[in-house]
Amino acid sequence: LKILAAQAGVELKVGKREPGQSMKATHEAMMKAAHEFFVKQLDLSQTAKAYCVQRGLEPDVLEAWGIGYGPDEGSALASVLRRQGFALSEAQLLFLVDQDQSGGYYDRFRGRLVIPIHDERGRVVAFGGRIIGAGQPKYINSSDTPLYHKSDLLFGLHKSKEVMSKKQRAVLVEGYMDVIACHRAGMTEAVASLGTALTEQQVRLLKRWTSQVVVLYDRDEAGQKAAEKACEMLSAEGLITRVALPPPGEDPDSLLAQKGAAGVLALLGDAVSPIRHKLMRLDEKKKPTDPGYWDEVAEALAL
Repeated sequence: LKILAAQAGVELKVGKREPGQSMKATHEAMMKAAHEFFVKQLDLSQTAKAYCVQRGLEPDVLEAWGIGYGPDEGSALASVLRRQGFALSEAQLLFLVDQDQSGGYYDRFRGRLVIPIHDERGRVVAFGGRIIGAGQPKYINSSDTPLYHKSDLLFGLHKSKEVMSKKQRAVLVEGYMDVIACHRAGMTEAVASLGTALTEQQVRLLKRWTSQVVVLYDRDEAGQKAAEKACEMLSAEGLITRVALPPPGEDPDSLLAQKGAAGVLALLGDAVSPIRHKLMRLDEKKKPTDPGYWDEVAEALAL
């Protein structure tokens, strides 16, 4: 009822309020205010807009994904939230600000392109920040908050779920920019896990919407090892899995820039089974004459 009322612009009056409901509404309003701030700041920053042009992020893409910018200032967002009547102690719980030793509050996302993370229903519940220019860390991401548990969500699912259901296929990639690149290429069933590894909750979430998953991770050792683990988890839940391999040193984002949409979409046609993927990885590391080679082949085939 709340969702339908919001869509129709109707005020929904309720009698008895559930415990904690008021604070949840406050948190949701604070996230909305923060998102509006970031989007406005992107429009005001020539540096951020130039970076977006460099990355091939056109205005329609920025608008579609709600991408914004956190200015490289100490407490710009904190000041705005305070003026709007929000408690900064609550903003800290939502990973929007942090507190220094003197007790003052400063912004978490500074000098970064800010990408909103939506829940399955499309509500902004967290943010990821990609630094513009040099510096570390390259990305910072919201920690778990009262609104957000990263192990339970998939980035891009709010846009992909209907396509996934229709095609009965999901494409699982590693990061925000990879998801956005896939969607720009027409691969609109792409999603990404929010964290260092795929979780059981995310696997079950995929299973709700599709029966097949193509894993498209980076070609480096860490990415391919993670792809192997993801296939094991997905297969254990009864999902049909394949692995798509980008060229060495490339990912969907860089491939889109170099070869266009066709270069990204071609990866799906070349996807291989998990067993074939294991054997290909083995052939990259060993020769048939090396000790243990055939033992590893037998182990792969026995799974």
